Amino acid sequence: MFSLRFTLSLLGILLIPYFFRAKYGIALEPYPAVMLPSGSGKVDASADIAQISYTTVLGRNATGQWSRVDNARLLYPIPIQYLSPILSKEFGLKEDAGTIRPGIQSSLAGDLSILWAKHVTEQDRQEVKAWLRGRLGEQHFDASVLKVVKVEEVIAIPDGRKLNYKVTYENTLRLDQ
Repeated sequence: MFSLRFTLSLLGILLIPYFFRAKYGIALEPYPAVMLPSGSGKVDASADIAQISYTTVLGRNATGQWSRVDNARLLYPIPIQYLSPILSKEFGLKEDAGTIRPGIQSSLAGDLSILWAKHVTEQDRQEVKAWLRGRLGEQHFDASVLKVVKVEEVIAIPDGRKLNYKVTYENTLRLDQ
C-alpha cells in the first residue's frame, strides 16, 4: 500500500490549492479543481418554491423578433460547460472583461490567473465579433447584433409553474462596429 511519506507528500500538495482558495476565494483555485466542486451553481429552494437565475443569449431572427440562440452550436468547438464564464464577460466584449476580479489586489493573483486577467485588445474584440457573426449566420440570425440577458425566475416546486419572471440584466452587443 502507500507509505507514510507518500501520504504526507500528497497532503502537502493538496494544502497548496486549499490555502489559495482560503485566502483568495474560488478565483485562484488551480485548474483542474482539487477542492470538492459544487457544480455550476446553487438553487435557492424552500418547501414549495425555487428561485433560479440563468443567463441566455438571444439573436434577432429574420422577422426581427428576439429568440434564443442554440448555445452548443454558437460555442462549437468550445464545450458548453464554459458558457457561464464566457457570458459573464460577454465573450470578452464587456468593458472590464480583462480586469482582475474585485477584491484580489495581490500581484500574485495577476501572475497566477492568466485566463481571467488577460488584457483584451481591440484586435481580440474584432476577432470575437467576426467569429460571433459567422456563428449567428449559421443559425440564420441577424449577424450584426446579439443580446445577453440574465433572468431570475421563481418556480412552484409541486407543479412547475412560473410564479415570477424578472430580467435583472440585459445588454445588446453590436457586432458590426
